[in-house]
Amino acid sequence: MVGQSLAPGDEAMRNMKMLLATAVLLVPAPPAMGQQRLDDSTSPRRRQREDSSQSRRNQLTRRFEASSPKLGDPLPDLAGYTADGVRLNLRSLRGQHTVLVFGCLT
Repeated sequence: MVGQSLAPGDEAMRNMKMLLATAVLLVPAPPAMGQQRLDDSTSPRRRQREDSSQSRRNQLTRRFEASSPKLGDPLPDLAGYTADGVRLNLRSLRGQHTVLVFGCLT
């Protein structure tokens, strides 16, 4: 093949073969018999980390649920500004059906 020009399809096929050969070389081999696996999903240390993060998550959830307002409780009086720049107190909306949008208006 040296010195011969390749047709466009032949060059594409050669590129595909090179890509496939490279991919095969990069795939890791399975561990041999008797070797320890690198996967530590069952290790006690990993379970301890997962239990610790679950415990912390549960603790934060309980604290949030305890401090959040319950259905029917009045909200604290908040003050903000409308899109027009007018100051608005939450207390002034009491008894009205209102949708509050927090965040960017654009």
